[in-house]
Amino acid sequence: MSQHKPTIVLAGGGHAHLGVLARLIEHGTSCDAHWVMVSDGPRTVYSGMLPSWMAGAIPAEAMMIDSAALARRAGVRFIYDAVTGLDANRRLLTLKGGGPMPFDIASLAIGGEIDGGDFALLGDRLLTIRPMDRFMARWTGAMQSAAAQGLRLVLVG
Repeated sequence: MSQHKPTIVLAGGGHAHLGVLARLIEHGTSCDAHWVMVSDGPRTVYSGMLPSWMAGAIPAEAMMIDSAALARRAGVRFIYDAVTGLDANRRLLTLKGGGPMPFDIASLAIGGEIDGGDFALLGDRLLTIRPMDRFMARWTGAMQSAAAQGLRLVLVG
């Protein structure tokens, strides 16, 4: 009689999941399960280094963690896709490109977004830090534009 092997899904490449991967690499796992990591990118930005990058002290590449490679080293299957939905009752994640994904245990670390609604009048002049990849894509242009126009940048938070 075969026993059901549970599926444990790490949804997102957030710092919490990078810690899980590091633990699995170092100590392995005590449970017999299928481990899967789903992330919308093969790399994760280490946010602790973001101020150094913003100041021009380090290149963007120095902040990147190869989460796909860490997953492979940990024996975790890596799926490059975005999680777009969760049905906790049916234990299903919805993936943007891959349809439904069943799980027994799921951990979500998919990143946050900032509601800038209170500052909507600022339009493109408001540069929120989350999601971080969008912030990084706009930061250099915002700095150049501000300098060209003689504007000051204000950091809040």
